[in-house]
Amino acid sequence: MVFVSSRAADPDRNYGNNLWRVPATPADGPAEPEPLTNDDDVKGQPAYSPDGRYIAYLSADDGVYGINRLTVIPAAGGEPEFPAAALDRWVRDFRFSADSRWIYLNYDQEGGTHLARVRLRDGRLERLVEGDRVVSGMDLADDGTLVVRLNGANDAADIYRVRGGRVERLTSMNDEFFATRQLGAREKVRYTLDDGTMVEAFVTLPPDFEPGRRYPTILNIHGGPVGQFSWGYSSRTQMFATSGYVVVEPNPRGSTGRRPGFRACHLPHLGHHGIPRRRRRGGSRH
Repeated sequence: MVFVSSRAADPDRNYGNNLWRVPATPADGPAEPEPLTNDDDVKGQPAYSPDGRYIAYLSADDGVYGINRLTVIPAAGGEPEFPAAALDRWVRDFRFSADSRWIYLNYDQEGGTHLARVRLRDGRLERLVEGDRVVSGMDLADDGTLVVRLNGANDAADIYRVRGGRVERLTSMNDEFFATRQLGAREKVRYTLDDGTMVEAFVTLPPDFEPGRRYPTILNIHGGPVGQFSWGYSSRTQMFATSGYVVVEPNPRGSTGRRPGFRACHLPHLGHHGIPRRRRRGGSRH
């Protein structure tokens, strides 16, 4: 069995941890865990490949802002590799194919969460589900059948089958609910900051929205600041919209769904260990 654990002398001082393994059926009583990695990265969700040759997991170089990368090591331990390095996006979850040749993964992409697969042998990346969608779960059968939990642009989640480039809906769990509700339209807009950075935002309108009329507006900011507002039905957002408000939900710097550089915040007055340093009296503080 492989698991994640922080066994530093003072594990509360940082987010780092490592992979360890123990035999599932030790011959001579409880066994001491054996370390498989030895670095300061943050790790999670370790899983053996079906053929037992590899362990895949998600890793980041810090516990707050570092991008979640798909990482693979030999099952006995060794140097980590990043087969989906070309993707350069925050990875949420992954699954091995039954033949251990491919890893299927979902990743944040500009307000969506898309689905792709990467070939272990050479890092070949194939994008399977894109567009105004959020893939928030997946399962893969031995015969290659892939099912996902998917939200549409303004819908609640249902189960879909992905096959041959087609996405087929299998369930209609919320049709009865939506038949009795009038939703506000949800759209994505983009605007450019003074430094040329493009920022996106989701705007949800009241159901009876009239162009040219002034509406009270709620600016909703997500915490973190990592994470992102996404496509899909939001009961809180629709509650405000159906009460007559325009709701604006931006994904500013710090959000996922973009390249790692988008999450970097420029703090020119940093002191030791990156802690903001107070400026001299009369100046502002960052």
